[in-house]
Amino acid sequence: EEKGLSGDIGAAVYKVTNDLLQPQALKAKDFCFNTPFPYAMSCFGDKGAHCEEEGCIGCKDGEVSGSGESCDFKIGETKFMTLWFEKPEKPQKTCREVAKRDITKKCGISNLMNCIGEISNEHWVATDFKPSCAEEKGLSG
Repeated sequence: EEKGLSGDIGAAVYKVTNDLLQPQALKAKDFCFNTPFPYAMSCFGDKGAHCEEEGCIGCKDGEVSGSGESCDFKIGETKFMTLWFEKPEKPQKTCREVAKRDITKKCGISNLMNCIGEISNEHWVATDFKPSCAEEKGLSG
């Protein structure tokens, strides 16, 4: 059992830093792709002394739910963009995948789409982020 996640919900966690010279709002519609599986996405960032979730969206067959949502970044701010998905049946893992933990990739906003690459539900990381966005958007664990 992977820590922090119930059942068969997987997560890909991207550490994203606003490396541009102005504040950025990452809009939900720009992150909904026509993948062969539904997924949810949210961002976690520090508000004062605690971690807070924002920008929860769902994506199924290229259609977005929560289209008005966004992840907002101040200049230089870092947040954790989290993709949630149902794990496929009995995935195969390489030794390298078993060894890595917590962060899927580190990305700057300026190259975010290339950094994330193809959205896949084949690889996930252990995370303590709560999958409330995944549950809200109907992914079952």
